[in-house]
Amino acid sequence: MQYSKAAAYFENGIGNFVLFTSALQAISKKWCFGGKVDLIIRKDFKDARIVGVKDIASKLDVIGNIIEFPSLEYKQEMYKFKYKSRHGGAPYQIPGFSNAVIQDNPKFTLSMMNEAEFYVYELFQHGYRGSVPIPVFPVVKNPIKLDGSKVNIALCNGTFKVRAWLKKQWPEGKWRELITKLEKAGYVCWWVGGNTDEELGNVLLPAERNLANKLSITETGGFIMDCALTISTDTALSHIAGALGLDQIVLWGGTLLSKNRPMNQHGIVKIARVHGLSCSPCLGTARFDRCQSYRCMELLKPAMVDSYVHEILEARGKI
Repeated sequence: MQYSKAAAYFENGIGNFVLFTSALQAISKKWCFGGKVDLIIRKDFKDARIVGVKDIASKLDVIGNIIEFPSLEYKQEMYKFKYKSRHGGAPYQIPGFSNAVIQDNPKFTLSMMNEAEFYVYELFQHGYRGSVPIPVFPVVKNPIKLDGSKVNIALCNGTFKVRAWLKKQWPEGKWRELITKLEKAGYVCWWVGGNTDEELGNVLLPAERNLANKLSITETGGFIMDCALTISTDTALSHIAGALGLDQIVLWGGTLLSKNRPMNQHGIVKIARVHGLSCSPCLGTARFDRCQSYRCMELLKPAMVDSYVHEILEARGKI
């Protein structure tokens, strides 16, 4: 095996990994002279999202070897620099990574940093002095044939289905109302996402337009590139669309806009959110764990989202 000069450890979700690519690019530039970075993943990390992370990593130009630890392939002495962020996987100890970062756990409510900026800020403490690279995402050619004469829109409720993140999802009835409005206007709606999105997609759309759990994450990237825009919650798809510079609408609830906003350089980004709620944003506070009502998502009106769709399409000359 040919080892890289640097290794980075990752243990988090798909959207987090898209933002983590900013750090991978910075490590490549500073410690690998533009070469590849080895990615270290915990072998017993059973999170279902790891399949998507591996799919992305295997196709990134900046990634060299993908090593699952513990493994005889991991040799800490081979690396000039090793990086493990405090955001995600911090308690897990891998030889050689104990002093990989200096800063304490991130306080995003105080720093107001985007997550991608935070990763690179950690690298500043080790000598990196470049700018924050824009996240990147590798795509596989879209396997679904779309009618180019139609306005195709990709929809995703997303988020990993654990209790803490259910509050990021938009209710089924809201999606149904929005889809009715979009289809009445002549647009074609498609449902995308992972295995946790498939059931709702079957309820909302015909089976042939429910692509959740049918495409890999990189194929999904290729698919949304052929769509006019994406509409999603604060989930992996929002960061994928951002990295690809696509037009997008993000349905926003209680998470921090400063931390989780897609880093999108070229697309039109509309944030659909309810203003004036004293309890939102709540991420990073005790309110986030205590919340049971999810008013920030339940009060978000489909009419607002529909108006943003027309604003984007009009700006692009598609209506």
